Amino acid sequence: MAERATGAYEGTRAKIAGLINAPDPREIVFVRNADEAINLVAYSWGRRNIGRGDTIVLTEMEHHANLVPWQLLVQEKDGDLEFVPGSRTTGCCRSDVYEVLLHLRPKLVLSPTSRTCSGRSTPCAR
Repeated sequence: MAERATGAYEGTRAKIAGLINAPDPREIVFVRNADEAINLVAYSWGRRNIGRGDTIVLTEMEHHANLVPWQLLVQEKDGDLEFVPGSRTTGCCRSDVYEVLLHLRPKLVLSPTSRTCSGRSTPCAR
């Protein structure tokens, strides 16, 4: 039974790798929820790739659970956080500010596709 379960698990990993064009199924990591995934990226990839003066771009719409790991990381690594504000009229992130911040050549850009509390979307297509 354990062998069948492992086979199914690894088969699923391979299918997902194919779906997102990952070069190797071993790059696919299963986690319990988004909070765990964010922390995993912040404390593994982030600690290796963020350094002094590196910029991470977030939005003012971030949920607390997506904000704190990056705050702690830039504090530890002496990096910078920059925030994209929401529009007062639409509540969506301001794409003009994104464009300015992208000229800083950030190491990481995080953006929710929508807000849980308001349901508003961000301009991801741009």
